[in-house]
Amino acid sequence: MSELVTNAVNHARGHSLRVIVDRPAHDRLYLAIVDMAPSRVPMLRAPGGDDTDGRGLILVDALADRWGYDLLGPARRPNRKRCWAEMKAAP
Repeated sequence: MSELVTNAVNHARGHSLRVIVDRPAHDRLYLAIVDMAPSRVPMLRAPGGDDTDGRGLILVDALADRWGYDLLGPARRPNRKRCWAEMKAAP
């Protein structure tokens, strides 16, 4: 969750975020952040050894069973973005 929040704080605009933590099934955990930057979508990248950032989504990708993002708002002009990750949880 901290990686999703950190990405939103560093790359999104606005003064607030919405944090979503859900358990859609007894053995699944869903984490999401909604921010106001639909044009700044998350991209998995390979940072260089001397880079001080750029590893957050690598961690999310390694720990989550799946992750992604959804654009929210009007289809022609989305005004928000939801970045999410889903993983197995102990029942």
